[in-house]
Amino acid sequence: MGDKLNQEFVKLEGLGNDFVLIDHRYSEDDLTDTQIKKIGERRVGIGCDQILILKAPTKDKADFLYCVFNSDGSKSEHCGNGLRCAGAYFKKFHNIKDSVIAQIGMSTHEIKFLKNDLFSVDFDAPVFDPKKVGLGNIELSDKYITDINNESFEFGAVSLGNPHAVVNVDIPVGEISRVIGPRFQEKGLFKNGVNVGFFRIVNRSTIELSVWERGVGYTSACGTGACAAVAVGQKWGLLDLKVEVIQEGGVLDVVADKTGGRFKMIGPANYVFTGSIEI
Repeated sequence: MGDKLNQEFVKLEGLGNDFVLIDHRYSEDDLTDTQIKKIGERRVGIGCDQILILKAPTKDKADFLYCVFNSDGSKSEHCGNGLRCAGAYFKKFHNIKDSVIAQIGMSTHEIKFLKNDLFSVDFDAPVFDPKKVGLGNIELSDKYITDINNESFEFGAVSLGNPHAVVNVDIPVGEISRVIGPRFQEKGLFKNGVNVGFFRIVNRSTIELSVWERGVGYTSACGTGACAAVAVGQKWGLLDLKVEVIQEGGVLDVVADKTGGRFKMIGPANYVFTGSIEI
């Protein structure tokens, strides 16, 4: 057994989606899968939906390289609510007034600081290619079908850096996401797993959304899930370019340049507390 690490962290939340942020931009420390999982455990660790690890960027204009891990220790490619929380971290602890730029893979995303603890995050255009979403060698389609609990579900498939299946329903979204979400994931339709979102249309500019998140389970809010639901809803001709997304944890505004175009997500992020954990 090696020496344990006394790891400093910051706890943040966006719409009840909670994060442990660890700033390793100037550190040589590299956490193991076991250490990351310990941080995420709510009973014996700190507890969170995701762990955000900031590393030194490799692109000149970026302020940090953004690495996301789910509470079960698995890696995630993206997290929209987490990006806003990263913005809140820089605003509070590094006296940055206007914006920061995150590097995700080899792409960059600007996080703008707005009034009233609101933050705006830029997203690349959604990707509908089934191979890139993880559905494999099947033909591109607006809708796909799967059977769950002896019932057929139509869904859209989209990637915003991470894979999403999106289902339009006409009933309250909270219960169905808890019941069907895990069954959907267990089907193994997506090579690297999938986030499953259920949305109900209130009107063309408002939806209710609930997401069963890969590596986490039921979550009170999902930023990329909100963008995914809007992207699919727009592709299906059901939604306008600007949509208010109501989730259990609160409201996000998602604005597209055009149908299938780049996105902007606007919502809150808040500092909770700082601390250290021996891992």
